[in-house]
Amino acid sequence: MHNSVITDDAFLSPKMELMEELHKTQPWKKSPRYFQRVKVSVLAALQMMIHAKRGSPNVTCSNGSGVAESSAASVRNEPSRENWFEVMGLMLGHFGEDEMIVTSAFALPVDASEVECSMNDASQLYMLDFLQYHQRGGTQEGCIGWYHSHPGYTCFLSGTDVNTQQLGQTAHDPWLVIVVDPVRTISTGKLDMKAFRTFPENYVAEQQGTSQHTQGKH
Repeated sequence: MHNSVITDDAFLSPKMELMEELHKTQPWKKSPRYFQRVKVSVLAALQMMIHAKRGSPNVTCSNGSGVAESSAASVRNEPSRENWFEVMGLMLGHFGEDEMIVTSAFALPVDASEVECSMNDASQLYMLDFLQYHQRGGTQEGCIGWYHSHPGYTCFLSGTDVNTQQLGQTAHDPWLVIVVDPVRTISTGKLDMKAFRTFPENYVAEQQGTSQHTQGKH
């Protein structure tokens, strides 16, 4: 994912007829590489990064609400990954031909440490309440994936992340995961964010079989 800024916000409007047609044909099942681009609105990028910065060891929660408070200066001056913890949330948006569009994001209350985070019963209830509230607003956007942070150790998918994403794609496809690194973002002054999807298990086996068959011909 490149740090490119598009001033035209036309891509934020869902094309419902196209989405319905794609849901019927599901071209991503025939071609696991179907989605080639991910577009993220400025709002969604800010929401994810602000949430990721709440994982700073200098951030404290007040009134037990889970809403973090910190000074911008303290977070900005802290490039070290030590004692940061991961955060997680869900993304709202839509999709079109070859691309997925993230328009906004919301944080989830999860169990978290420096190297992992996972949903709990409170997370599930909060997620359902938020999505129901979102739908009552009449929006045409839906939940399109999840995000989490890797504070200080770059943007990639761990084995656990891959399993989580595969489950999401199986149940909710099209489904996307974005990883953000707030520590590297603060250190470099450049948004550190990457988007991922996973291959189905049979795709890897098919590719290996094709490779072996091709090698056998030489």
